[in-house]
Amino acid sequence: GKGPLSGRIWMSKWGPVCDDCYRLQNRCSICGLPVRDGDGHVKTGDGRFICRFDKTNAVLDVAEARQIFEDTQRDLVSLFGPDFALRYPDVTVNLFDVDYWSERGRPDGLHRFGFASTRKNADGQFTHEVVMLSGRLRDEIAATAAHEYTHLWINENLPSGRQIATDTVEGICELSAYELMRSRSLRDQQQKILDNPYTHGEIKKLVAVEEENGMSYILNWVKNGTKESL
Repeated sequence: GKGPLSGRIWMSKWGPVCDDCYRLQNRCSICGLPVRDGDGHVKTGDGRFICRFDKTNAVLDVAEARQIFEDTQRDLVSLFGPDFALRYPDVTVNLFDVDYWSERGRPDGLHRFGFASTRKNADGQFTHEVVMLSGRLRDEIAATAAHEYTHLWINENLPSGRQIATDTVEGICELSAYELMRSRSLRDQQQKILDNPYTHGEIKKLVAVEEENGMSYILNWVKNGTKESL
């Protein structure tokens, strides 16, 4: 807000930052822009700052998160066909400030952005829940929603006793997110998924398998395959 700027100038995607502001300790958790009192930023319950520019595109409300999940669920079924629909489609979706499921406290742990769980009752019926980290951009939330939805589909369709390698499971979930981002022409998000070390490179193998054989081949393998990895 001051000018004219002189001395050392730092460039952000939102414009120039003076040296005084650059030395501020508080930074936007999305873009890294320094934030200061009274500049219109928001702060999440776990202490993350979101600058006044990014907050307009950040998901902070659970109702919006649920709508994004429902839109993602619909779009994935449209992309991959009716076999990708859940038999029990009512999913409880929640938004949390604290990512208590994260692995950041473990050696080589990752900063996870969501968690999915499925329970099966005595009658064989499933109940599903997804929680996602607040304060992230809408496109990122949609990618996380696609990933977690695929976990739910696998939970419903994986035969009892069937074992699939963890990296392969996570790779299939990332593949759903990748294909959703591709259908929406979000190249930056596609590249983030490919570059993410989360699946130890399995995502790149699965993208190649999907391009050669189609997603239906992979989904059929989940239900009828015998090996732990493709």
